[in-house]
Amino acid sequence: MLNKSLTLNTNLFYNDYEGYQGLLSNRITNIPEGKSYGFEAEVNYRLTSDLALHGGFGLLRSEITEAPTGTTYKGNEFNYAPHFTGNVGFTQHFGGGFFFGSDLSYVGEYYSDIANTETTKAGKYTLVNVNLGYETKSYTIRTYVKNALDEDVLYLYRGTNLQVGQPRTFGVTFDYRF
Repeated sequence: MLNKSLTLNTNLFYNDYEGYQGLLSNRITNIPEGKSYGFEAEVNYRLTSDLALHGGFGLLRSEITEAPTGTTYKGNEFNYAPHFTGNVGFTQHFGGGFFFGSDLSYVGEYYSDIANTETTKAGKYTLVNVNLGYETKSYTIRTYVKNALDEDVLYLYRGTNLQVGQPRTFGVTFDYRF
């Protein structure tokens, strides 16, 4: 029925760490023990010979199970560990080698460091990317717009230390196959 047009990949995982390195303020600190577990899924579906759809999501939980001596971080989450991530997109091929595609990705809120204070929360953003191109057996030329809606993205926030995402970005790529 699907004629080899559907691909599904899944991953169920559990990690038990000893000697995990986490961020605390502006330095890296050793965490004696921690764990993370979750589930990821990805699906690719060729709806027609010219239209391909894709999507995926990830669920994650993390916990510091033994904190550094003299700290209260036991039970806190790892830094950069969003509970949910997701993406959907498509590529539409037209006659003569032309194609158009777009994707949307979401990253849930997370803490920038292991202290897990409200002031270190980051993430919780959605990005839209679009591309238009031309493809032959030998090469592909593609124009793109990343972060097409010019979303303000905050990857890291610790007081005056910020790490932000790229604004709307335009570009061209060229791939040659030999």
